[in-house]
Amino acid sequence: NKIGQGHLLVGAHIGGWMLASKVFAKDKGDSENSLIFNIVEFDSGKGHKSQDKINESSINFILNTDDSPIFKINQALTQNEVVIFMGDRLFSDDVELVPFLGKLAPFEPTPFRIAVAKKASLSFSFGLKKNNNEYDLFISNPINNMNSSTQSKQEQVYKLIEAYVESIEEKLKIVPLQWFNFY
Repeated sequence: NKIGQGHLLVGAHIGGWMLASKVFAKDKGDSENSLIFNIVEFDSGKGHKSQDKINESSINFILNTDDSPIFKINQALTQNEVVIFMGDRLFSDDVELVPFLGKLAPFEPTPFRIAVAKKASLSFSFGLKKNNNEYDLFISNPINNMNSSTQSKQEQVYKLIEAYVESIEEKLKIVPLQWFNFY
């Protein structure tokens, strides 16, 4: 990653999605190369707050109720930090309709728009439950080719959403009963 671009990690509520916070968590003082993670959380008003469940020193929370959350996201990426979104939640009415499981479904474009605008690398992550005490954590290879000269920014965003949706479909074939998106 180039300095000042950061990395976006887009997850979904599949399996043990909060597992990543335990895997990624490091003490901020470990070394100068320790990564800082920023979880972007949009308050649905339904009481589901990751901030209440995750207490790690290397994880910050950016809430939609904060003053200027987009500026906090930009600052984190500029400082080469990782910003985590749950891509299967809608933050607004501004959505992209993408084929998903045979039908068109609305997906939030915000994390993908940010990746394209900041030229930040992007990966998808999923924690799939194997049994009572074991999980498999899947993180895709980073997508780095933002802002190609042959596609408009909107086309790039749509292609990223399509790739994300295909990744979700792939994981749901493995664990169809582990998707927890009830909204």
